Amino acid sequence: MPFIALVTTRFARLVHHRFESVQASFSRLTEQIRESLSGIRVVKAFAQEEYEKGKLDHIGEEYVGENLRLIKVWGMFFPLIMLLANLGTVIVLWLGGMETILGTITAGGFVAFMTYLGILAWPMMALGWVINLIQRGSASMGRINKILNTQPEIADRPRLRPITKLEGKIEFRDLTFSYKPGSLPALKGITVQVNPGEFVAIVGRTGTGKSTLCNLIPRLFDPPNGHLFMDGREIHAIPIKPLRESIGYVPQDTFLFSTTIRENIVFRNPKASEEEVVNAARIAQIDEEIRTFPMGIETLIGEKGITLSGGQKQRIAIARAILLNPQIMILDDALSSVDTQTEERIWNGLGEILGGKTRIVVSHRLSSIKEADKIIVLDDGEIMEMGDHQRLLSMGGVYAKIYRRQQIEEELDRENRRVSLHAR
Repeated sequence: MPFIALVTTRFARLVHHRFESVQASFSRLTEQIRESLSGIRVVKAFAQEEYEKGKLDHIGEEYVGENLRLIKVWGMFFPLIMLLANLGTVIVLWLGGMETILGTITAGGFVAFMTYLGILAWPMMALGWVINLIQRGSASMGRINKILNTQPEIADRPRLRPITKLEGKIEFRDLTFSYKPGSLPALKGITVQVNPGEFVAIVGRTGTGKSTLCNLIPRLFDPPNGHLFMDGREIHAIPIKPLRESIGYVPQDTFLFSTTIRENIVFRNPKASEEEVVNAARIAQIDEEIRTFPMGIETLIGEKGITLSGGQKQRIAIARAILLNPQIMILDDALSSVDTQTEERIWNGLGEILGGKTRIVVSHRLSSIKEADKIIVLDDGEIMEMGDHQRLLSMGGVYAKIYRRQQIEEELDRENRRVSLHAR
């Protein structure tokens, strides 16, 4: 019986570790399948079907191998327990028989001992079976708990004073930000004030820190202490929930859920009326296209909106932000996949509903931000120029060069279209 207990303990540890390996392998397998299916268009475009199959075969073989390692242990356990239990019976028969023949114990005592041994053996084996099941379950639960017990890096500080709504004043005070300690800063010495109701545009080359600056405002990245203020309060002194509820944020990489268009639009405001949903879609210039879909606004859009074009996904994300009716609207290059005419109509609609509210817009098309109260020109994480459209043009700096280049490109594009139409 002590040997059965020792074997059960040893095998329980083995089962736990090997079942953890099985679960980890299964996780890699399912992730590979998910990624291959999500990127099926890229796989086909580059004719990499066989390469993806090879990766899946390799991971599948690993999964089979891990299961075989587990089954080897699982398969040895019960025969070994039965062997030890029956070996105990053989030892008792031999020693007990000898003691009975010698008259040391009575025949009745021997039979009673054999009976008690039989009664004890099966619960011991059943206990081993239950322990192994528990170990398999605990291995799975351990992987789940790694996620459930993970503490967010960005969280509220204790005993914060509650707020209900922000007015929309944002102030950066000599802010320098790095993604990791010791790495090169993504933003350097940013000092700028955005007053409530202002329209502020951010422009600059790719990788100059425009999106980083936007992500700091709703604390998607955590800014350093004492350098970012909202309505005069240091941002860490504002609870995260009301902070983010006051901000409508449309990121550069639009994400849509694998559900209907309606559920994506009402994601933040599920109790919105039909009129509010339609109005948000109208302002985002997606309402007419929604009506052409097979089931209208109830059309399923697939994983990450795979059935939609880039411009359609961006406009649905804008409608989602509009329905929130935020005090601060942040559009991080959110109209990059929309044509110029549609973009102009969206700006006109946003101007109607966001009048008096703070707007921060990242855009590469300078023609769409000429009316901004303040234009910030970033380069290598630093503010190179700042002012309104006319002032920046008069400075003849980076902004003026970008604007003139875009004017020439637009003129050439119009001329090419004119020549093409004339040739037809």
